[in-house]
Amino acid sequence: MGARIFHNFRCPKDGSFDVIVAREKHRDDCKVTGFRLEVKDSKYMVHTASPSIAKFSGPASDKIDKFGFSFSINEEHIDMIPKGEATLLAHIDYECPEGPVVVNYPDHENLKFNITD
Repeated sequence: MGARIFHNFRCPKDGSFDVIVAREKHRDDCKVTGFRLEVKDSKYMVHTASPSIAKFSGPASDKIDKFGFSFSINEEHIDMIPKGEATLLAHIDYECPEGPVVVNYPDHENLKFNITD
């Protein structure tokens, strides 16, 4: 799966950021059990964020599936975040036949966005 910040390349830290996800799902035997987001700010501090979706699913396919969601930085972190470049960090929990699997999406260039006042 690859995510890209699509709209609101610049947004106030108390705003809502839009994301478009493009993914190929290769397996049907794993169930998404959790989806968490964090934001790493320009000082490399990590803050919690809330997505507009709890989980996502769909059939396995060799085609790219796109869907969107938005996220906002949790209120208790708003005053701690400086303006500047930030990175979206995503953590997806799966339950697979071989056991729990966690997929983390770190600092890819296309997960960067700008926070304004």
